[in-house]
Amino acid sequence: AGCNVFIYDYEGYGKSEGSPSGQALYDDGEAALNFVKSRTDSIVYYGWSLGSYVATRLASDVEHPRALILESAPASINALLRDAGLVDLPGDYVAQADFDNVKRIAMIDCPLFMIHGRDDDFVVFDRHVSYIWNAAEEPKECQWVDAAVHDNVPEILGDEYGRLIAGFIYRHVREMIP
Repeated sequence: AGCNVFIYDYEGYGKSEGSPSGQALYDDGEAALNFVKSRTDSIVYYGWSLGSYVATRLASDVEHPRALILESAPASINALLRDAGLVDLPGDYVAQADFDNVKRIAMIDCPLFMIHGRDDDFVVFDRHVSYIWNAAEEPKECQWVDAAVHDNVPEILGDEYGRLIAGFIYRHVREMIP
């Protein structure tokens, strides 16, 4: 697609040292953004699953990107806990961070692309997607993927996955594509 990609591990995940926490997750997101901003100002945030909280928070509270892409994004930590049957347990008891994509999505000031598997059994499509989607302002685009679960959207879509993302970026951030 003619774009550079910067991928990083959150503290305590992957090969990174330290202990995972909500604050560490957000701090790592800001550090990554500062690193990328030192090299370009045409930035698209992409958040998958837990990373959607970071991408949405950066877009709403820190700096608006050129565009925001969310894949398999939970509505909030409270919504995930309800799905797990822990209805009366507040989300911040489990996660000491403000993980709420619905609250923040209305505050973004950039194009949004959401992609989600209709058969996601972790971030259940019917209990998460519409809340984020309905709270988001235009311009926004989506791709709901039949037969895809939480972590296999790219495999289900095959080559179409890259074309969808590149097409969205091209439509909204043209100067990034040669």
